Amino acid sequence: MLARASVNGVDGRFIIDTGASYVSLTEGFARKTGVDLANAPVVQTLTANGLTDRKLTTAEVIQIGPIKARLVSVAVGGNLGDEIDGLLGMSFLARFSVTLTPGRLEISAHK
Repeated sequence: MLARASVNGVDGRFIIDTGASYVSLTEGFARKTGVDLANAPVVQTLTANGLTDRKLTTAEVIQIGPIKARLVSVAVGGNLGDEIDGLLGMSFLARFSVTLTPGRLEISAHK
């Protein structure tokens, strides 16, 4: 499922991925958002394509509509295709109540 979200005020297109531990940003999109890449440690992450190196850093704010989270861990690197800026993984989604049904995503504060 695709969703529009903003990272540090920069709009992008994201795949909702409940199997991803972190929000993942392409390096090009990450640079647009101003996340700190210079001081980000490199970590190995397990993706659908196997082990891969990513820079681990923090986004000040990630927002979908009225739902926002601050100081979200993000992994930077990889290519998700020309029109996809990243994955919305559990470092963002776990902060909310998330319901995915065919063609519909609902995110709300935990009850």
